[in-house]
Amino acid sequence: MKIAFSKVGRSPGDFRYHREDITMEGTLVRTGAHRVEINGTIEGALELECDRCGKSYRERLELPLALHLSDRPLPIAEDLDTVEFLDGTIDIDRLMESEIVAYSSEYHYCPKCRAEDREIDLEY
Repeated sequence: MKIAFSKVGRSPGDFRYHREDITMEGTLVRTGAHRVEINGTIEGALELECDRCGKSYRERLELPLALHLSDRPLPIAEDLDTVEFLDGTIDIDRLMESEIVAYSSEYHYCPKCRAEDREIDLEY
């Protein structure tokens, strides 16, 4: 799903994008001449690999989404939480993929390993 940067107004506009088992929804609002803010959630089910035992498992995903978007290049030190779309088009699929990859790169434990962690914590 792509949205022209120039079409985003100063009043919040709703969007909803669904791919496979994951839905991203929220609002887009212009906050400056070359700035847009996106707020919402990413929800669904995601296949992850346990960082302890290595087994694959499905996890319910509920991620808050709050990003700044720009259609102009920014100095690196200005804002590290801004995503640049230099072609004038906001690519919702690319945003969703980026957030999922960032979440997937964190440490995750399957339900069995999480339960074992709780048992070990109780012993101390």
